[in-house]
Amino acid sequence: MMLKTAVRILCLASVAALVACDDTTPPPPAPVSRVEVSPFRVTVPFSLDTVRLSAVAYDANGNVYPTAHITWSSSNPAVATVDERGLVSTVGAGDAEIIASSHDTAGTALVIVDPGTPLENECMRCHTSGSPESHVAWGFPASVCTDCHQMTVDDHARTVAGHQSASGGFELLGVHATFDCTTCHESGTGTVLPGNPANAQDCIACHQSDYGSVHPAGWPTMCLDCHTTETWNRGPLDHAVVSGGFRLLGAHATLDCTSCHDPNTWATFWQPANDADCVACHQSDYAAQHPAGWPTTCLTCHTRDAWLPPNFDHDATYFPIYSGTHLGLWGSCQACHTDVNDYKVFSCLTCHLQPQTDGIHMNVPAYQYVSTSCYGCHRDGLAPPPGNGPAYRGGRD
Repeated sequence: MMLKTAVRILCLASVAALVACDDTTPPPPAPVSRVEVSPFRVTVPFSLDTVRLSAVAYDANGNVYPTAHITWSSSNPAVATVDERGLVSTVGAGDAEIIASSHDTAGTALVIVDPGTPLENECMRCHTSGSPESHVAWGFPASVCTDCHQMTVDDHARTVAGHQSASGGFELLGVHATFDCTTCHESGTGTVLPGNPANAQDCIACHQSDYGSVHPAGWPTMCLDCHTTETWNRGPLDHAVVSGGFRLLGAHATLDCTSCHDPNTWATFWQPANDADCVACHQSDYAAQHPAGWPTTCLTCHTRDAWLPPNFDHDATYFPIYSGTHLGLWGSCQACHTDVNDYKVFSCLTCHLQPQTDGIHMNVPAYQYVSTSCYGCHRDGLAPPPGNGPAYRGGRD
């Protein structure tokens, strides 16, 4: 029994020894000793949006650490940013260190964003294909892109700076600056459509149909005398000068030209002497509202902005109808001015009936049921103070 136990112990010891001699587990790797970034220095033109960097980690023995995790960062995000793959994007001119870190060890690369690099020399790296406005067919050289375009990271926006020199004098003003090139140029050839203007003031060369549809034959072609480059409507025309003294005041300033002019001949429908002899144009309005012989100095009672309300002070000049006891008790002038042929005639008796007025005036000497007598005592529309008779004029003469 003891022999068997001894043999079993010996066998177990032998197995343990064999296992110990056959252990092939590798030792733990040495820590990351350095990180190298490539390229370690790069100058990037501002027009080139991105550049790729790479990083390799090494251990203390100089061996590549293949499983090392690399994290990226930028010392100056205002100049350049970097993503988790080492892709650097330019943001602004200047210098930035791009940092690759692993296991508390880091390597860097210097990125210089150079604003001085000729941008027109960089455009063709990306923009090699044509566009609806084919630059090659139109004869634009590839080295002057910035004459017409802004080179920014976010937006390669078109500018209008180069059109004047490229076209021989046609500056893109006002609404023209917002047009696509093919609005005025044939796509593919660049031929100007529909005409060939001599300069930015030569509107008629392109807008002959617009001109002909609105203006009579012989009308001047100096379009900017009446219009602007922003819109056809309501330009800088000095109507007083071209009409011989008729200013477009008040409501007249908002009217369409054809309200007063024949659209075919441009002749005026009426012949006012100036902008204050209104009845020359408004004879029908005048006759419909005023009796014969009524003054034609319209601006005495009306304004240029509107016929109503009239601008004369009826309360202060004649009788209080917009205030006091008569406020709101009338609807038209004819309520008191019963003779439409003579507005000097007025009547109080339409509303103030005789039985009522007789009873009130029983003790008033020289009382008469006559409108002129009413007005003689009641100039303010109020009863006179006690002791005042027909001579009382309520403070008015």
